[in-house]
Amino acid sequence: MPSSSKNAFVNTLSVGLLSLASLYAFVYIKSRKKRGGVNRWEDEIDKKSLDGVDGEESKSSNANVESTWIGATDSHISKMDLLHRGHNKGGKLLVVLVGMPGSFKTLIARKVARFLRWNSFETRAFSIARYRLDRFGRKSADFFDPKNKGGNKQRKAVWNEAIEDALRFLRRGGEIAILDGTNTTKERRTMIRQRLQKEDDGRFCEILWIETLCGDDALGSDKLAALEGSPDFLSVDDYKRRRAFYKQGYASVAESEGPFLRIYPQFEKFTLHKTQGYLPTKIVSFVVNLRPNASQKSVVFCRHGESAFNAMSPAQLGGDSGLTARGQKFAKGLAEFLDTQGDTCVWASTMRRSRETAAAITTAKRKVQWRALNDLDVGVADGLSYEQVRARFPEEYRARSTDKLRYRYPRGESYLDLIARLEPVIFEMERWNSDEGQLFIIAHQAVLRALLGWCLDLQLEEIPFLDVPLHTLIRLEATTYGCREKRIKIIVDKELGATLEEP
Repeated sequence: MPSSSKNAFVNTLSVGLLSLASLYAFVYIKSRKKRGGVNRWEDEIDKKSLDGVDGEESKSSNANVESTWIGATDSHISKMDLLHRGHNKGGKLLVVLVGMPGSFKTLIARKVARFLRWNSFETRAFSIARYRLDRFGRKSADFFDPKNKGGNKQRKAVWNEAIEDALRFLRRGGEIAILDGTNTTKERRTMIRQRLQKEDDGRFCEILWIETLCGDDALGSDKLAALEGSPDFLSVDDYKRRRAFYKQGYASVAESEGPFLRIYPQFEKFTLHKTQGYLPTKIVSFVVNLRPNASQKSVVFCRHGESAFNAMSPAQLGGDSGLTARGQKFAKGLAEFLDTQGDTCVWASTMRRSRETAAAITTAKRKVQWRALNDLDVGVADGLSYEQVRARFPEEYRARSTDKLRYRYPRGESYLDLIARLEPVIFEMERWNSDEGQLFIIAHQAVLRALLGWCLDLQLEEIPFLDVPLHTLIRLEATTYGCREKRIKIIVDKELGATLEEP
């Protein structure tokens, strides 16, 4: 073949191959655009960190993922998929409380909701009693008489409103809804199951019943004081009459009704039925550690005494420095204060400044060192001041300022990491019985912020900004409907030593 003809053939072949490649690219791009919603969702999943603590950008991406699925044809699909036994029912869970009045249902509902939110599950508790109080105000026991047709109609109306709100919450991105009410009759529980059956042919969510048998008739002074704190309580006689009406139709949850956890008096015995799966097991493990005894539980939080890093100007982050002279005086004043508090148990971190603070306490019934209580790991910022961090790592400083909760120091931790680390401490705090004495925790600012946020049921975003100053005791007394806080400052003076100041 002549060279000119050969060159013409090669040129023609090259042009043909380029045209074929262009056509293929065009068809591929068109097909990608048609599937754009799914592919964009998959790309976001690939980009974002699976541990959920990447900061604002990840939070925004996650919101886009959820909005892709809400209202779609397969609306029962969610990020909770495969997390519990009802994974083929959309990953949603409805937890329903069952029990007589005064059986700690509200406390359990509030604690479980708090625990799940603490673990980053979108959770909300819906109190039927609160709906009734808002709609009709406080009612006497006659309102709950099964023969009172008017009362029954009104109670059913608020029940419908509560369950519809719970389902609406789940449809709009919620993952776990908790229905707090008596639900003591089989008829009422059947109505709940039938209502869920109407949602996506029963595929919308799973039910977990939590039945509590702790509402005994004995009304000691402590239990009576707790009941009187309820917005639904009128008098002891009225309370007893209301219980009598509920007893008439009471029926325990049967195995045919699905998975349940049954709690016996004093939280000393439990019955489980079909509670397999990640999420039900997590809820059960938390509930069985609750100890809602009649007497109030008290815990005191306290930062370690002033350390060498605290005393520097400017203060430095991290480290494992010991106490200064002022810190030692604080530790001595703290020990003198605890001598007046009766039986106490002290938990402290394993870091030097915390151990030295606890060492001055000689009257505690028990001392425990917890590695989980160690300070937030600041990684590359260890031994630096905030001004030095801003100068050396300006991008990291800006990232932390943007999202303090989720920001993770390079080779360190974020507040969310710390919160996850504190889960065993939370379990033991809930299991703590006031008969064992007053619980006293000596730890660090970030750690105590997280524990304080837990006890006060605050939003996670509030935790990094809570005020936990040095040389100040924060006493919390748990109640069924909240937590009372009191602060006591131990003033350290060079000449006078340590004195108390109660605001």
